[in-house]
Amino acid sequence: AGGGKVTSDGGGFFAAKGVCWNTTGSPTIADNHTIDGGGRGAFVSAVRALVPGTTYHVRAYATNDAGTAYGDEVTFTTEQLPAAVGDILCTDGTWVSLSDYAASGKTAMGVIFHVDDSGMHGWAVNLHDDCPYYCRWGDYDTDIPDLPNFTNSTVACADTAGYSNTQIIRNYGNAATYSAAWAVDFNNGWYLPAMGQLNTLYNARNTVEPSLTAVGGTLFGNGDHFWSSTEYSEIHAWFVTGYGTTGYGYVTYHNKANEHLVRSVRSF
Repeated sequence: AGGGKVTSDGGGFFAAKGVCWNTTGSPTIADNHTIDGGGRGAFVSAVRALVPGTTYHVRAYATNDAGTAYGDEVTFTTEQLPAAVGDILCTDGTWVSLSDYAASGKTAMGVIFHVDDSGMHGWAVNLHDDCPYYCRWGDYDTDIPDLPNFTNSTVACADTAGYSNTQIIRNYGNAATYSAAWAVDFNNGWYLPAMGQLNTLYNARNTVEPSLTAVGGTLFGNGDHFWSSTEYSEIHAWFVTGYGTTGYGYVTYHNKANEHLVRSVRSF
């Protein structure tokens, strides 16, 4: 709730008074506003339809024949609610639901596909593929010493160490040889997902893709192959491919020298 007090009418009757608000500053009655009667005196306004995790600017106003006068501007930030799969991760580090995104005035940078038990942390997928075409995983006959090998699909799908995997790969080899790991914007928090993260993403993509569409993101093709950062052996690494219309991925491994797509993820 907000409000104010009209202390002087300047010789004319105030036809309307209330509060106005926006997310950018210096709100006016061209923005969202209430109308809480007219005349002098105190009033209380109910500010509604606010987006969680958003900073708002608000000030009182009063309008008469001479124009509109405004009170002092104040700011407040609404509470960030727990995240849900399909929420949109924004460039300010907050997240909003698909239904709230248009009204939030925020800029999307990813879509959430996993939330942990706290409700405040998880993983988000990038809006677009990281390789302009396709990327190779690495040398087909080189085992990276510090990277664990997973030769069983069940165990590989338990690997969620995408960030550290990506760091190990990048520390081991250059962008020409290990282009999949180097294609991601690692310095800004994006990484090549581990097989467990990639599999989780594909299992959630029926919920993720409507949000991707709404913010202009790129959907996952049914036959597209995407590399993970999980190594199988000196010759192979794990990847996932979409199939049919079920929204589930097929987990398998492939020669590291083959070229597949890359879609980075990030933790929040």
